[in-house]
Amino acid sequence: MGSIPENAAHRIDNALQQREPRVVTGHGAKSGSMAWCGFPVARIVLAACCVLLCVFRIPVQADAAFEFQAVGARPGGLGDTFAGWAQGVDGVFWNAGAVAWGKGVSITGGYNRPFGMAALDAHAIGTVASNGRAAVGLSYLEYGFSLYRERTAGLTIGIRLVSRLGLGLRIRRLRLSIAGDAKRAWTAFDLGARIVLRPKVILGLAAWNAGGQSVDVLGQGGMAGVGFEVVPDVALLLDIRKEAGRPAGVSAGVEYSPARRVMLRMGAGGRAERLSVGAGVTHQGFRIDYATLYHTVLGLSHRVSLTMGR
Repeated sequence: MGSIPENAAHRIDNALQQREPRVVTGHGAKSGSMAWCGFPVARIVLAACCVLLCVFRIPVQADAAFEFQAVGARPGGLGDTFAGWAQGVDGVFWNAGAVAWGKGVSITGGYNRPFGMAALDAHAIGTVASNGRAAVGLSYLEYGFSLYRERTAGLTIGIRLVSRLGLGLRIRRLRLSIAGDAKRAWTAFDLGARIVLRPKVILGLAAWNAGGQSVDVLGQGGMAGVGFEVVPDVALLLDIRKEAGRPAGVSAGVEYSPARRVMLRMGAGGRAERLSVGAGVTHQGFRIDYATLYHTVLGLSHRVSLTMGR
């Protein structure tokens, strides 16, 4: 399951005092359009840089809810580095542009209890149906406890415009419950792109709450990541993530497959600082992943997730 936002303890304290978090309204990042056909790699990279410039101009805001949550034990073992490497059903949480990679129906689910705290329990489940070119996905993410709870339901639509370029849109319905206060709900949308620059070199771009729906408590941000296979069975991943109200964070991970059905992982990241190790096993269309993440202040978290399908 995903990592818990760094300011979670402050938000929970607000809930105990029956006060909502405050947010300074701002404008979100908007990603531009791009086409693959006839474009050299240099132009694709230039377009990606333009998106990054928009991402890093996201204004400061305080104590946002519905911040990005890194879902899944596989990315967890990689230091939550997955923007470029995600594909198929993982895209419903990481990068909407990646959901059209794969065929058939895939399902994933995970659970996380960070730092052994029941108040930070998080659950997620997602599914995608794809024909290899277009895909539709559903997702659900729940985080919190009886005094403060966030629920997110999502609909993701993705398409591969050409074999090397996929674009996606995710529409999310966000519901916030705080003890002693009325429930609130919003609708936000996210954008994503997955670009195969060359075989085994993949660029991913994603922006959440891209329309600037930042009234009251909604988080905003974006990320870019690249993944490439340095030698057979060894992949190196690198991400840059920017969330409103925080400095940009960088993370990196390595995935190694010593045998056909076994994967070993390790990673590190900043904002929040973390070190991680993990492993995964696949068998007849099923994959189970486990990861341990060490936060430099709060200690260990354990994640487990199960994925079925391609």
